[in-house]
Amino acid sequence: MGLLGLLIIILIIYLVFRNNGGCCKESPKPDQSLTLLKQRYIDGEIDEDQYKKMLEVLRS
Repeated sequence: MGLLGLLIIILIIYLVFRNNGGCCKESPKPDQSLTLLKQRYIDGEIDEDQYKKMLEVLRS
């Protein structure tokens, strides 16, 4: 049972880090955020109202 328990713990730790991108993932820099927002608007993922609201949040 000891070896099985250890394997389960290792598997859980692996899945947590894999799904979260690791423990120290950086948030996008403001310039990157603006670029990503503009790209989403250009690609049609968001409409003009959503774009303006998100842009206002990023600039504040």
